[in-house]
Amino acid sequence: MSDYIDRQAALDGLNEQIAYCDKALGSFEISMKDEYAVKVERASLIAYKGQLESIPATDVVPVAHAYWIPQKENYEFKEAWMKCSACGYPVSKWTGNTNFCPNCGAKMDGGDEHG
Repeated sequence: MSDYIDRQAALDGLNEQIAYCDKALGSFEISMKDEYAVKVERASLIAYKGQLESIPATDVVPVAHAYWIPQKENYEFKEAWMKCSACGYPVSKWTGNTNFCPNCGAKMDGGDEHG
């Protein structure tokens, strides 16, 4: 499963580190050796920021969370039925994978009310 990040939060973190480098470079108590190291770090952070900004965005569809609502048995077919709390779609309890609703795609992990 892919991880998705908030690009702006990552850029904000890089900007904070760049500002920290700028503050260190503005200090009178920094040695030439340390100044060189901070400049290299600052340049690296700016390069990372450029790379992050150039990565194309991905449209991420939010996952709906729901739960199965047990229904009365259907005596005609001798099966127990459930329906999706998000869309009301009915399924047999014995219909294969019931981790996701086959109609709306909601993840059956308890939803907001039952999580």
